[in-house]
Amino acid sequence: MAPLTRLQNYFRALVDVGNGMGAGCGCLLGNFGTELSGQSPVIRQRVAAALDDWSAALVETIAQAQADGSVSDDIPAADLAAFTVNAWEGAVVRYKVSQQRAALDTFLNVVLRRILS
Repeated sequence: MAPLTRLQNYFRALVDVGNGMGAGCGCLLGNFGTELSGQSPVIRQRVAAALDDWSAALVETIAQAQADGSVSDDIPAADLAAFTVNAWEGAVVRYKVSQQRAALDTFLNVVLRRILS
């Protein structure tokens, strides 16, 4: 499967899972990061490491998509991966606040159609 297709499928699946769990759940990393990172250095470090690991996992696939020309290479894969994770976390927070899927759909539309294309 092409790298861009894998990225698209991955994030569409995340949206489906998140939407299926309901807006109250959010993302465990985002929940811990926003609610507990100011109180616990251990949690802050672990959440930061997990977000870094997630970004690193995306870098490889984004780099493959850049190599095959399906994603522009004018921005480094590491920057695109970090932005994508950050955008996802923000979309999930907005989803929790609004209780509507629109924030997740906007993430898909912008990130998959404009950022990773």
